[in-house]
Amino acid sequence: SSLGKETISVTGHSGVPEPATGIPISALLNGHKGQVRIVAADEYAKTFNSSELAKGKAVLIREPDGNYQIKVAGRQPDSWLRWIRRIELK
Repeated sequence: SSLGKETISVTGHSGVPEPATGIPISALLNGHKGQVRIVAADEYAKTFNSSELAKGKAVLIREPDGNYQIKVAGRQPDSWLRWIRRIELK
């Protein structure tokens, strides 16, 4: 990717820190300040403050099946969305 990749530390389902490597969400926000709504294939969505997705805090990961997942440092795994279809800036 021309956006580059970044590795952050996230806490996995087992409660143990693990690395997550992907495109930094901050690179996609292009300096946007405000709310960011991330929508999955089933229309399930989560809204984050742009500061939660700043450099070093969140990555977009391409899964082996070609779908995308977001992982956010400091957020529980149940807030990580899979099968991302849209990122909306509010």
